[in-house]
Amino acid sequence: MRALALGLVLAATASAQPSDLRDLDRRLAALDTEIARLDDQVRRVQLELGDLNDQARQLSADRRAYQDRVDDYRGQTYALRGRADEVREMYDALSLYGGSEREVRAYDEARSRLDLDAERLADEARDLDRRAADIQQAAQDHARRVQRTAGHGRDLSARRSALRYERETLADRRARLRARR
Repeated sequence: MRALALGLVLAATASAQPSDLRDLDRRLAALDTEIARLDDQVRRVQLELGDLNDQARQLSADRRAYQDRVDDYRGQTYALRGRADEVREMYDALSLYGGSEREVRAYDEARSRLDLDAERLADEARDLDRRAADIQQAAQDHARRVQRTAGHGRDLSARRSALRYERETLADRRARLRARR
């Protein structure tokens, strides 16, 4: 709101073609104040973009850690399939030839461990799915924030450039007025 009021004052005085140095000095001071405020805002945007770069690095690290977990999961799944084949062979041998109580107990224990590992891997798969969704959401949020912040920075820089040009024009006019006096 303050910027809007200052903009209205500047616009009103810009059309008035100031004739005295005091009016020009007031306008220049107002422009200097507004440019300083915009400089501060641009610095804040630059700091925020720096923070966003740090967040992007963290997001990349999260993706790498996630990929490592996926690779571990795949290795565990492959090993579990091999153990499942062994347990299936134990079952086939027991079904065809029968077996001692010790062999039946060994099969039951192997089957129990296999079931527990399969359940653990199913939990891991669900956790990986949630993590993938979280990373995807974080990446989308980050991209939107970068876009919004960069756009705001461009707008501020354009406004600051316009004010600097206007200030330069007024300073030239003030110099010409002083030279005439």
